[in-house]
Amino acid sequence: GRVIGLMGEPGLGKTFCLRFAVDDGHKRVMVAIGKSFRPHHLYKEILRQLLRTRPVKTDDMYELIREIARVINTSESNHLIIVDEFGKATSNMLEYFHELIDLTKGKTGFIFSGPPYSKRNLEGWIERDRKGMSEFTRRVDEWIEIEPPNDSEKIIYCKSMGLSSEKEINSIIQSCTTCKEMEIELEIDSLETMS
Repeated sequence: GRVIGLMGEPGLGKTFCLRFAVDDGHKRVMVAIGKSFRPHHLYKEILRQLLRTRPVKTDDMYELIREIARVINTSESNHLIIVDEFGKATSNMLEYFHELIDLTKGKTGFIFSGPPYSKRNLEGWIERDRKGMSEFTRRVDEWIEIEPPNDSEKIIYCKSMGLSSEKEINSIIQSCTTCKEMEIELEIDSLETMS
């Protein structure tokens, strides 16, 4: 499995694209980091999604990492772990990922998605010799900077949001440059039709 850093300004559609990532036989886990997350919250959520039913009772990081690796490595399918809102991650959250990446090598791909400052945070932590950051960064195979959506991608977005009128879609394509702008425009249109 590869490890990808997906960087782009807020509103470009990173989260939207990741939600509709092609599921080519991978089991997909998607966790959005919250400001209140601590390392055990992040890894418990990954494990909870992998198990699909059982609540996770332990907060012990060693046990969490080993159980995630066990579930993945004993599965017949490969997995994709997507960490969204990567810019909210602390170095403490990330220091365990190099271990998880190593324990699930060949069975799991990882995507870390966030704004461009996410990568700058990592570089700053490396400069300050923050534990585990060099190891984590060395495991990232590629950093991809995404651009605003093109017209074809905007059409897909509009249709996925339930818009079918070609006239309305063309209007949104012309007036909006990001997915967030399109989302706001669609909400305004929806409110106007309701009143």
